Amino acid sequence: MRKILIFTINFLLSLNILLCNDFEQIQTPYRYVHKIKFLQDNLMVVSGDSAFFDLTTFNPFVQYVGGGFYLSTDMGNNFNGPYMDGITLLDIEQSKLGSERYFALGARFGRTGIFESTDKGKTWSFMPKFEEASIMHKLTTIAEGGTESIFIANLNSSEGLIISQTNFESIYKPKSIQSQLYDIKYSQKLKQFFLASDNNEHGHVIRFDGQSVHKDSIGLKGLRVLSVLPSSFNPAFVYAGVDSVTFSKVAIGKGIYISIDTGKTWKYLTGEGMRVFDIQEHPTDSKYIAAAMGTGGVGISSNFGQYFEIYRNGLPKDAEVRSVAIPDVPIDAAGIVVYPVTLEHGVYKSRPLTSSVIESQNQSDLEIEFTTPNPARSFIHIQYHSNKIQPIEISIVDCLGQVVFSEKLGYCQLGHNNISINDLNLASGFYFLILKSNTNFAQTKFIVSQ
Repeated sequence: MRKILIFTINFLLSLNILLCNDFEQIQTPYRYVHKIKFLQDNLMVVSGDSAFFDLTTFNPFVQYVGGGFYLSTDMGNNFNGPYMDGITLLDIEQSKLGSERYFALGARFGRTGIFESTDKGKTWSFMPKFEEASIMHKLTTIAEGGTESIFIANLNSSEGLIISQTNFESIYKPKSIQSQLYDIKYSQKLKQFFLASDNNEHGHVIRFDGQSVHKDSIGLKGLRVLSVLPSSFNPAFVYAGVDSVTFSKVAIGKGIYISIDTGKTWKYLTGEGMRVFDIQEHPTDSKYIAAAMGTGGVGISSNFGQYFEIYRNGLPKDAEVRSVAIPDVPIDAAGIVVYPVTLEHGVYKSRPLTSSVIESQNQSDLEIEFTTPNPARSFIHIQYHSNKIQPIEISIVDCLGQVVFSEKLGYCQLGHNNISINDLNLASGFYFLILKSNTNFAQTKFIVSQ
């Protein structure tokens, strides 16, 4: 009887631990996984090797042979492959001009190159369309007027951005971007690229529209930018994952920073002590954001990045999360499903995860209670609540991310506060109203109708 009781207790404890886990491991064909990415129709791409591989310390001159990638059409339950066997897949992208055409960045024999497939990734050209003795590790494509442009981020070169608009018959590297790039994201609303940059002095978030370059470091001075994400919901909001490096070359995590003026100025948001390698937005619901926060685990936000909750229960104790992928699946009240990739422990799948808005420092310290009238015409009245006396600045941003109104209000009072703008002089459309202090911000959306 005693043995049965002990067995029952141990079973219940094991069941409780299992049920409480936030993550469970996916059995991939690889021991070490480099990348996971969801393409159109939730086609999952998983690349990896049987040998340990760390992109940030990878020497391109070492004769390294990779294991290609596998495809899954059922969220990682079954895999087909390998494809591109013998090549280390670093990134893959579907052409904007044809669903059958794929581009991939791969490393082999001490070089990285871009390869092409015309049958949804099943077969690939043996010879790369373009090759370099450096780490080209991320790519994105845009299509305008029937022409596709391909943009590649280079990790260990001062010529960090490579562009081709001629299917790699020719390439160019903007001389105005003299830094290596850890990440590249495109804002469809702003028609701009956001580049996570690092050079000999310090990092920047570079904004690039194809011609002009803007390097912003106010709030990021002395830090190295590892990842960047412009919001598709609010074009004024941009997120960056950063760290710093000591004189002895030791990396120290600095967490997530946020900009609410399209990347011009930055402030600390969350994750002090964590290196944030990747930030991704849900494909169809941009209020959900996930971040790969190194040894901290996975950060989840369900309120457009204003607050992140950190999860790691179920991940190995020493697991370092390097990237995250979010499938386009229906979202319920429990949150989103995230696939984190760890440096040495493979791929995991989360239960539905969300963040606690109630605990948000931004929500509690500074909150917009209402605006009236809405739609507004020539004036708007705002009531907000502050839990402390602090200097407040108000901004109005249009749907293209341009600041159309800005004013410093001085110090607010404790509790309820009221502001009236009596001469809006704005065209009809949607706008974002943002209040910010030295440490917090709050934002809401309103309409102008003339």
